[in-house]
Amino acid sequence: MIVSEIFFGIASGIQETYYACLMEPAPYERRTFFIGWRACYWYMCAVAAVSFLLLFFFYQPPNFENKYHGTKRRLELAEEIDCIGLLLFTSAGVLLLVGLNFGGRRYPWKSTETLVPLILGAFLWAAFAVWEYLTKSKLPLMPRRLCRNIRS
Repeated sequence: MIVSEIFFGIASGIQETYYACLMEPAPYERRTFFIGWRACYWYMCAVAAVSFLLLFFFYQPPNFENKYHGTKRRLELAEEIDCIGLLLFTSAGVLLLVGLNFGGRRYPWKSTETLVPLILGAFLWAAFAVWEYLTKSKLPLMPRRLCRNIRS
């Protein structure tokens, strides 16, 4: 583990020199004109379009019967999902984001319109942690084994 982190550090240091190595052979006068920071969105649109086309033409996902071999029905699999944990997680995240967006812009930070979503969101995060610790669901949203060893 330590050796791999050493390699990651070396690679991130070497990565900074790529720009100089790639741009040095082309003289400054021959380089392209300045296109602005918005061009990165066009590049990413092209990458997303190519990815979409590759997925559309070459990816064949397994259907339900092939994946589960007829052992369970869809309703039985849906009952294994931790719906209460999912509800607590999403509502806590939404309330925290609403409170953070309201604060300082639409309402002052000390107003009830800002503090109530923040406090409710924090309370729901705590309720989510307690629920995930105590739940006996087959597919919890945050399994306990993920919190046992932070490094793995």
